[in-house]
Amino acid sequence: MVVLETGAATPANIHPRWMSALVLALSLLAVLYLGEGFYRALVGVMPQDLARRWLEGAYAVRHINAMDVYAGLHPAEPDLGPAHAGGYPPWSTALGLLIAPPIQKEWLRVYFAVLNAVALWFTARYAARFASGTPAGRLFVVSCLAISANAVVLRHGQYGIIVNALLAGMLGALAAGSGPRGGLWLALAALKPQTSAPFALLWLRRRGVSALGVAALVGALGTLLFCLWVGTAPGRVFSQVFGQAANWDGGDAGPLRILLSLGVPRGVAIPVLAVGCVGAAAVLLFRFRRADPTIHAAIACVSARLWTYHRRYDDMMLLFLLLPLGVAAFERPGRFAWVPYLAVGVTLWLPLREVDHGPLLIAVKVATWVSALGWLLYGAAAKEAPAPRLQTP
Repeated sequence: MVVLETGAATPANIHPRWMSALVLALSLLAVLYLGEGFYRALVGVMPQDLARRWLEGAYAVRHINAMDVYAGLHPAEPDLGPAHAGGYPPWSTALGLLIAPPIQKEWLRVYFAVLNAVALWFTARYAARFASGTPAGRLFVVSCLAISANAVVLRHGQYGIIVNALLAGMLGALAAGSGPRGGLWLALAALKPQTSAPFALLWLRRRGVSALGVAALVGALGTLLFCLWVGTAPGRVFSQVFGQAANWDGGDAGPLRILLSLGVPRGVAIPVLAVGCVGAAAVLLFRFRRADPTIHAAIACVSARLWTYHRRYDDMMLLFLLLPLGVAAFERPGRFAWVPYLAVGVTLWLPLREVDHGPLLIAVKVATWVSALGWLLYGAAAKEAPAPRLQTP
């Protein structure tokens, strides 16, 4: 990982007062978002998605596939009630027992809040490493904590904050050259494969075989244990997963929503989008294979955000784009260097509202992320360019 060496002073392309004002504003947003999120996670109605994950685990420990209950193929347990469409693969249910174990719900809420607090601390520590002990370090930390989706994820009991921390751990292992450790982090992040799957591309190198092997082994074991425990076949489970996942396409907040709104059949839109985004990421990763790993993470996270179905709060994964943009803002001359960082930041820091869900706004956000990534890659290409030779008379 590249560590920004800005020293104790603020760089010349941003006035110290503006820097202080930005850090203060983001700090206030972080307090508001996280305060509201943790309050809603702990008090009042049980977070919806956490309750559903708890229910899946509770059925699983009783040797019952919750997807069968949802489909009416198995009666609901009187003390558990009806199941809901999940759309997550079997290893997610197995690994999910670590996040939402079938314990008393009030204790589950406390446990979930503690896990997310630890995950936020881990993510903040990852962000601080980009410019430790400098004004930039403080900015990077609060820019991650001030992402509005943090509040939504906590409010609904989603896994996004935890998955981000797991991916940060994987990226740390990648930078350290530790394949087995990176593979374990990647496997755990596969709790939410629609977020983590494109990050596997970062290990498509000779030294990454061990990481991919460990991740595949953990996923296969999780799937096998789940299927043996509930007494079903893996093929049948995956068929149910894809069938249930179709129920959520209409709530997408990315290119898939745009294609569906234009009348493109989902049977065409989904594979074209997946192959196009992942294929583009693979090409870019090969082209910039000598770039800093943080550039590779930016490519992977943009691909992960665009390649398949995601809700608005999944924008939080773009912190892996925001951080290298922040480094570039400090390193490159001129105040224009701050525009990509602030543009992407605005898409992440503004509150999420139900009305902000139309195809036009989605298109603007997608264009902002892709343009910012292009600007980042342009700078990476410039660093690779050989210095011009001096002409001697």
